[in-house]
Formats: sequence, structure tokens, C-alpha cells
Amino acid sequence: LYLCVWVCVCVFVCFQVSACGGLLSKLNGTISTPGWPKEYPPNKNCVWQVVAPTQYRISMQFEAFELEGNECAYDHLEAFDGDSDAAAILGRLCGNKIPEPLVSTGNKMYLRFISDASVQRKGFQASHSTGKEGATNTPPCKTLWEFVQKQTKGPCWSFYSWLLTAHADHSGKMERKTNIWRFYNL
Repeated sequence: LYLCVWVCVCVFVCFQVSACGGLLSKLNGTISTPGWPKEYPPNKNCVWQVVAPTQYRISMQFEAFELEGNECAYDHLEAFDGDSDAAAILGRLCGNKIPEPLVSTGNKMYLRFISDASVQRKGFQASHSTGKEGATNTPPCKTLWEFVQKQTKGPCWSFYSWLLTAHADHSGKMERKTNIWRFYNL
């Protein structure tokens, strides 16, 4: 995206305008902070709404991640499991450690990047992909416990409840339900 303007002495000047947010409805794609791979600008509030077909889930995999640290009080990325910031939060991310993949429970994910006026960093780049609910978007794991361990690690040390549905033919699925431990009797 470029913005071009005429400057008085009849000089034509073009400069790049950093895209910030948007509606993403393709099955796969990439998002990044404005100005990537250079430092993101100050005072940004970017919102991405990722929407997949019904019965699909969204997986967000980070290739690079470098935001201001300080316990996510300043520059940060928030991810929500739905179509707005009123949905359950998947994570509030900052610092320079590449986060674990974020996976929605439904067909929508809402992301908001906020930068303040003071410190800027390189930002992030992430790829999103979609898949049918039965075919999980998370990497295969050897055991249920290994899967739970991978999904519960994060900047907020959140713990999630899981519903495991097993069938007589040895098929089944596992779903994350809330950010609180709950026990199910199967």
C-alpha cells in the first residue's frame, strides 16, 4: 500500500504506508506487524479478524516474535478465541520468545496488536492455517499428557480444561473448554 502526494516545489514523493490489521478469510495466510521486518511504528492499534468456514478451526504459528517486554504492559499482541475481544483470551504475548501456536476452538480468531509511544522492536510474523474440527491443527503428540503440557505453557501460565470424547471404534477428539480446570467423568 503506497500513499503518494505532491510536495510544493513540484516534486512527486511516494512513501510506503504500513498496513495494519484487516479481515482474513482465506484458508491460509500471513500476518505481520506494520513495517515488518523493520521496527513497528509507535501508537498502533491493529486488529485482525481471521474467519474460516463453519466447522473449521484456525491455527496461528509464529515464525518470528520480538515485542517490548515488561510483562505485556506496553507493546503486546492479544489473541481471542472468537470474533471480538469479548471472547475467551488465547494469550497476551510480548517479549522476544516465539510463542507456542495459538489454536481456536471454532472458526474465528481475533488478534489485536498494540504499541505505545516509547519503545519499538522488530515485531512479529505469523502464518495462519485452517482445518476441519475433527482433524486437529496442532502437531501430533505421543500422549494426551504431552498434548496438555504443550497447550498449557504460555506467558500467563494458564491452565485449561479438556473434554476427551472416545468412541468404541477407538476414534475420538479432545477439545479445550475454558481457562479453568474442570474434571469430566467419562
